[in-house]
Amino acid sequence: MKQIIERTPRQLFVVVLGLAAWMLIGATCPALEMNRSAFQPLGTHCPQPGPPRGGKKGGRPEQFKKDLQQYVTKEAGLTKEEAKRFFPVYFEMKEKLHGLERQKNRAIRQAAQSGNEKDCQLALDNEYRLNLKSCKIEQEYSQRLVRIVGAKKFAKVREAEHHFGRKMFHSMAGKRRLRK
Repeated sequence: MKQIIERTPRQLFVVVLGLAAWMLIGATCPALEMNRSAFQPLGTHCPQPGPPRGGKKGGRPEQFKKDLQQYVTKEAGLTKEEAKRFFPVYFEMKEKLHGLERQKNRAIRQAAQSGNEKDCQLALDNEYRLNLKSCKIEQEYSQRLVRIVGAKKFAKVREAEHHFGRKMFHSMAGKRRLRK
């Protein structure tokens, strides 16, 4: 417990950032190709997935998705049939949102490093456009998901997803006792 208290805000930020990246790993590169013609920073590439690394780390994104799916199914009270129809659409939405988030972050990072006022303004304009696109995608997919499981269960899914993320954060931060 003392170790957690002594951590700096920067260390906690790095842990949160690592958790967010870990949660979003598994997004495929085709999601990044959605709208590169509008703004493509120099030096971007799509890393090809390789074989799992040795040891316990191989297959973590798939295990994470599996654990998330199990947790959300149980906590939201989804039937097997609902879960079977719900999660492919849900993970498709998450991959698209992750792709947009990566585009935004890459563009802002590269523009800030260039130091050029015009590049920074273009990157900020692009970030705003991608934020709007992200909201639209989330709205469209949310409507589809509500048609699959209903609004009440979808609200429970969102709550369960939040709890799962907090649970993973606390476990990564070394916190043993979790509150519900």
